[in-house]
Amino acid sequence: MTSFDNISIGGSLGCPTNVGEPTFTFDLEAGGVATHLGRNTLVGVSEVSLVDGDQCGRDIVVTAANGDELWFDFDGISATDATGLITFSGDYTITGGTGRFAGAGGSGTYEGSADSASTEGEWFMAGTIDY
Repeated sequence: MTSFDNISIGGSLGCPTNVGEPTFTFDLEAGGVATHLGRNTLVGVSEVSLVDGDQCGRDIVVTAANGDELWFDFDGISATDATGLITFSGDYTITGGTGRFAGAGGSGTYEGSADSASTEGEWFMAGTIDY
């Protein structure tokens, strides 16, 4: 389950698509199971444009059960429907890591949804990793 906490309006992660636009910034905290990582946790910050729904995340860290880290950035889009359900999708790029993921690279796509009232949702990723 993904939790979106510490929500704030304003600020900037330096996402090129959101420069000068009002943004919605929130902390990401998630846990799950993934190929090559096993049981893992994910932490990071995401920013969404209040103008057009552009979404980005920088310096996202996924930590494997043994403590090795995998780092990535993402860019995509999001939309909120009348019920408050937020859907999002986009592309991610692996930027490195620690332990067995030191020097890792790769990329893929992500998609998911979150309830704006409960701040809980789901996040799915598919792609390749080279390490």
